Amino acid sequence: MLLVACSTPGYRGLWQPKPAELLVTDANGAPIARLAVAVLGKWRGEPYDGEVHVRLRVENTSTVPLRLPVARCELFSGDLVSFGEPRLVGGSEEDVPPAGTGLLDVGFGPAPEGCDLRGLQARWVLMIADRESPGAQTFAYASPEYVPYYGSLELGWYWGWPSHSSTWSGGGSVKVPSPKVLPPHVTSLPPKK
Repeated sequence: MLLVACSTPGYRGLWQPKPAELLVTDANGAPIARLAVAVLGKWRGEPYDGEVHVRLRVENTSTVPLRLPVARCELFSGDLVSFGEPRLVGGSEEDVPPAGTGLLDVGFGPAPEGCDLRGLQARWVLMIADRESPGAQTFAYASPEYVPYYGSLELGWYWGWPSHSSTWSGGGSVKVPSPKVLPPHVTSLPPKK
């Protein structure tokens, strides 16, 4: 007997918070940037099979250009095993001008064999003109919740009124279909620019 299994390409796993929102300020507390970081998940399918992807979005609220260099991004497992060299998967690592927004998807891995994926730590360096501002965020794995399967359900009702000569009555039923169960957190890979 030959069994053939197919898998839909997409991200697997869910790490929280999603996204993590951070505010970058200068020494006086003035805002420089808003940064959102999310672990998109572990990619299944070609061309990035097994990689873990992290998305960084920066909003420049300062008067100088900002940049998130891919080479300065890192990802570690819960037991602090490095995922290795980062690479650009989507978006652009060009300078983000004042009042501009930049988006960067960074690929790591595949995940090292036997590492603890219940927690992940993403690290990056935000370049503020020529000054470095390092940052980090920890993410915790969230178990997927599946809709319970009970099969279909049929509801019925009946009513009636007895009389001397006959009984008039009625009734009916409604069949409720079973819920559809979708795989946890499956999305498409953003287009590469």
